[in-house]
Amino acid sequence: MNPVLAVSRLRENPADIDPLSWSEVRRLFDKGLKNDPEMRRIYTLATFTGLRTSELIALKWVDIDWTSEPLTPVIKHSFTKRDGIRP
Repeated sequence: MNPVLAVSRLRENPADIDPLSWSEVRRLFDKGLKNDPEMRRIYTLATFTGLRTSELIALKWVDIDWTSEPLTPVIKHSFTKRDGIRP
């Protein structure tokens, strides 16, 4: 008999999700990223698209649908330390 079958499943409470409010997002962009335009662009993209970090790193210009309204990134790749860019 498999001893693992005798172990009950661990049930965890769902994590409390506390996203930034619009006033906090505005404060981040107006004060926190005021003098760093490159990071401001990255955080703007991350905030308003919901892309994961690995998807942001691998994003290329050709991955953006320039004809849609609003502009839409089409995720074709991700980047990991182990595998690099993966389709």
